[in-house]
Amino acid sequence: MILLLCCFALPVCAQTNTISDTTLQYQRFTKCERKWVALTKRDKSGRYIYGYVFIDEKAGFVFYAGGLFRVNKNQKYEIDTVAFSKEHPKVLIKPNWQKVAIISPQHCSELGLDPMPDWVKPYYTYTDTATYDQRIGFLYNDLDEPALALPYLQKSWQLNTRSKGTAYDLGYAYNELGKYDQAISVLTPAILLGSDNAFLYKQLGDAYAAKNDTTKAIDSYKRAIDHFPTGKNEAKAEAAYVLADMYKKNGYADEYKNWMLKAKSYSPADSRYYKLIVDAGF
Repeated sequence: MILLLCCFALPVCAQTNTISDTTLQYQRFTKCERKWVALTKRDKSGRYIYGYVFIDEKAGFVFYAGGLFRVNKNQKYEIDTVAFSKEHPKVLIKPNWQKVAIISPQHCSELGLDPMPDWVKPYYTYTDTATYDQRIGFLYNDLDEPALALPYLQKSWQLNTRSKGTAYDLGYAYNELGKYDQAISVLTPAILLGSDNAFLYKQLGDAYAAKNDTTKAIDSYKRAIDHFPTGKNEAKAEAAYVLADMYKKNGYADEYKNWMLKAKSYSPADSRYYKLIVDAGF
């Protein structure tokens, strides 16, 4: 069972241990998949909370709470308590979760921790590699980690080049990493295979805009807008807003006004683009 929590309670004993491991290097959980880690926050007795970071394909990143350890005077790790008499909580990790530090192989050995526990293996048993890699790439993209998403998405793209979903996710990662030509090389054939996808056109527009290819960017954004459904849509509003800005920079005042008004009509009231447009006097 995965708990939709950002923290959990562990038992606290009266014994106080203030020895710390100053060699622990804390980083974002996204860099620690399939690793035993120590949490930044220690309990009231100075013990470290430890657990395992893994990915549930559907739910996302999860922390398996292992228990508590302390550091002895020789800088060796000792399990203080198992902490959980029955099931170990599995906590769904939120994007802004605390940093964690990977526990070294030596200290894992001291704690008797298996690098790949039996209970986690089912989470990494899959038959459709292309779909799995696309999903993991999407999860990393969603957490603003395009560099970590990229190898998964490249692999998925090579296995299944007709996947529009993979094309979008891979194009997005390339764009975020400043690899605009690579984004174009993926998005263009994907559009030819499925030209009804507004988001593919928008990503292509983003790539051309970043390359200062105004003509192709404008064409791509207009095609994206044509393929979005009617009504208010933030992605559609963003495309129109960028179009308006392009026309403004190129001295087309009438087109600038026209697209700003369209962008406003597409923007939900709570959209940041709506505020930007209103602040601009529209």
